[in-house]
Amino acid sequence: MRTRYLVACFMYILCVAFGFIGPTVFMRLLLEYIQKPADEELIGITWMICLIFSEAIRITFFSLLWAINIRTAVRASSAISALLYKKITSLRSISHSSSGELVNLFSNDCRKVFTMVYNFPLIIDGPLVIIGAIIFTWWLLGPFCFVGVAVFLLAYALQFVISYVSAHYQKKTVKTTDER
Repeated sequence: MRTRYLVACFMYILCVAFGFIGPTVFMRLLLEYIQKPADEELIGITWMICLIFSEAIRITFFSLLWAINIRTAVRASSAISALLYKKITSLRSISHSSSGELVNLFSNDCRKVFTMVYNFPLIIDGPLVIIGAIIFTWWLLGPFCFVGVAVFLLAYALQFVISYVSAHYQKKTVKTTDER
C-alpha cells in the first residue's frame, strides 16, 4: 500500500505541475503571440498544441491518481471488513451488542477507512500546492498576495468549523442508530 501512496502522490504532483505549466507558460506565450500579429502562424500553432498536450497530460495523471486511490481504498475497506468479520465470528458472545451496532461498525468504519485512503495523497500534497501557489502569487503580485492568502485561510477556518459541527451531529446520529 505504501507504493500505491507514493505513486499516487507522484501522480498528483505531476498533475499539479502540468496544471501550472499550461496556464502560466503556454497560455501566456499564446496570448503574447496573439498580441503580435506579425509573427509566424507556426509559432502560435506550436503554443496551442503545447497547451493542449499539457492539459491532456494533466487530465491523464489526474485520472490515474483517482484510479489508484479508488482501487487502494476499496482494497483497504475490504480488508477492514474482513478483519471485523473475523473478529465478530471469533467472539464467544455478541449478546451485549445489538445488530444495529454491528451493522454500524461495518458501515461506518469501512466508510471512514475508504474516505481516508481515498483522499490521503491529496492531504499530503495539498500543503506543497499551497506553498507553491503562495510563492508564485508573491512573485506575480508582490506582498498583496497575502490578502488572498488571508481570505483563503479564513475560508479554510470556516470549512473546519462546518466539518466539526457535521462530525458532532454524525456522532449523535451513530449513537442513536446503535440503539436500534
